[in-house]
Amino acid sequence: MEVGSLKKFGRLVADRIAEAISVWTWPFLESFAEVCIVIIVGVAPFVLAVIRHNATSGKDADFDINTVFASSFSGGQLYLYAFSLLGTLLWLSIFKWTVPQRAYKWILGLIVTLAGFLIAALGGIDPTFSTINNTAIVRLSYYCYALFVVIYFMLLIGEKEKPPSARSTLRQEADALVDKLKALGDGND
Repeated sequence: MEVGSLKKFGRLVADRIAEAISVWTWPFLESFAEVCIVIIVGVAPFVLAVIRHNATSGKDADFDINTVFASSFSGGQLYLYAFSLLGTLLWLSIFKWTVPQRAYKWILGLIVTLAGFLIAALGGIDPTFSTINNTAIVRLSYYCYALFVVIYFMLLIGEKEKPPSARSTLRQEADALVDKLKALGDGND
């Protein structure tokens, strides 16, 4: 084999690898950025509460985040943050018609719906989520919010699925027709 043909082959392989990386990297980064922005905007009031607490506490120059974190989320208030994602997650998993429906989307939609019922039941007990003292239920709020964030990311990644090209669809359907024609021809003999 010639050196020139090896270089061509190497360039072809490198181009295919670069194309595969660009096809999967961009949707991943785009989805990750969207989830990060939603989290940052959603948690912005908490950040403002930390800044307000530290500005008005009159303590020394140490920045105290633990006190505000404990008071902000000690009653399971992360359920409210998770509940704020419920509509978006249901839309992406069940109701968005522009993206093909897949079984995993229905399963994620079912998980979101069941978790939504749990949050609604807990909200019926205490709508402000400020008097829940059971540490297991409070800890569950952290997992519930993390679960919703992960599901959100998964649904966004799944939304980036590209449809097959017209050429590949045409080739696949033409091959299927040729196979059917051959099957019909074999049946007449």
